[in-house]
Amino acid sequence: MSYCFDFSLLDKEKLKSLTQTDLNNYRFDSMSMNWAQRKIYLYNVTFGLYMLDPWERYLFNALVVVLMWFIFYNGYRNLNEIGKRYVW
Repeated sequence: MSYCFDFSLLDKEKLKSLTQTDLNNYRFDSMSMNWAQRKIYLYNVTFGLYMLDPWERYLFNALVVVLMWFIFYNGYRNLNEIGKRYVW
């Protein structure tokens, strides 16, 4: 869990006076993101896109879209042929 605020800057007396609500306001976790943001974040972290420049990210995403289109298109064609051959 990472924090947006550096608590080491506070002295112990101020830190003791903070409530749990104050601590939660500074905390960053997945609960502060909605479902789509969490999935995009997971995609970026899984494939390491967070460390790329924007143009590299766009290029990678374009290649992924083309590859997925190719897989789905040819998968549909093959399933159609299998359906014609064995079902009809």
